[in-house]
Amino acid sequence: EMCIRDRNCPVYAFGGSYGGMLASWMRMKFPNVIDGTISSSAPILFFKGVTDPSLFYKVVTDDYRNADSSCPGIIKEAFNRLDQLAEKAEQKDLELLSKNFNLCTPLDKNQQVTTLEDWVITAYTYLAMVNYPYETNFLQHLPAYPINESCSRLLGVSKDSNDQDLFQAIAQSAKIYYDYDNKTTCNEIFESKEKDEQVNSGLDVSGWDVLACAEMALILETNGVTDMFPSRPFNFEEYAQDCKKKYGVETRYNWAINFFGGRTKSELSSYSRILFLNGKLDPWYPGGVTTTINEDLISYISVSAHHLDLRDPNPLDPESVINSRNLTRKLLK
Repeated sequence: EMCIRDRNCPVYAFGGSYGGMLASWMRMKFPNVIDGTISSSAPILFFKGVTDPSLFYKVVTDDYRNADSSCPGIIKEAFNRLDQLAEKAEQKDLELLSKNFNLCTPLDKNQQVTTLEDWVITAYTYLAMVNYPYETNFLQHLPAYPINESCSRLLGVSKDSNDQDLFQAIAQSAKIYYDYDNKTTCNEIFESKEKDEQVNSGLDVSGWDVLACAEMALILETNGVTDMFPSRPFNFEEYAQDCKKKYGVETRYNWAINFFGGRTKSELSSYSRILFLNGKLDPWYPGGVTTTINEDLISYISVSAHHLDLRDPNPLDPESVINSRNLTRKLLK
């Protein structure tokens, strides 16, 4: 209303995550409408051929290494053993896995071991994204620095532990994300995707799935070398086929980066009045603009998880996040 009365009223766009991408692109594409943008945790460079797709899971691994140096090795060993079972598990092996991971629905075929791996990977990924310094209910009810809690569940085992002890520890470690309050009696891995889409907080990301299949395919993969996960290269052909089958859409991998721009430093230098905020603990951080291009296109990196700087201030916020907010205020004046 104020801007309707005063045509000289400045208009600024704010956003975090996908909202941060949109805020950036609004200023980049419509500078005559948007006077400036504060963009937090916006991976506008995580597209095909632009950013190394393995960096996302490297950050997740580094987060666990920061909690305790032994945790990534223990997790990697567990995945190595699960990979072996996925190839040659007999019925008795599946029964033991189901028991050790306390599964509500027992495994009955080898291929389901991959579903179990996905369940664990999803937990560790989300814990890295919301590794906030205080208790939250953003996605799930989680403790402060939940990766520390998740990692602590692994410190009673080692890479040399037997399968039972190792897998039970991994299950407890992943459960920090799914059921920190111990409200369930078993782990339902075959409903985890649907549960993630609602994530207990009422969030529904089904619309995002369509976008990710059409024009927002962010390219992420594991390699088992720089990260603690099974090696899973991104299969462009298979991904596009699945999207076509599920939603009837064509996957246009580079539509966004081609339409909005920003692929190179030279391209970015043609834009102005955008503050890119990122956190080193956030797996999406490598896909953001992480270097200051010029005095009008600034990058600031804090020691924080996904768009922590846009959350309400908290006494436990790290100093770098406080500095990030102070920089935002300064640039808005």
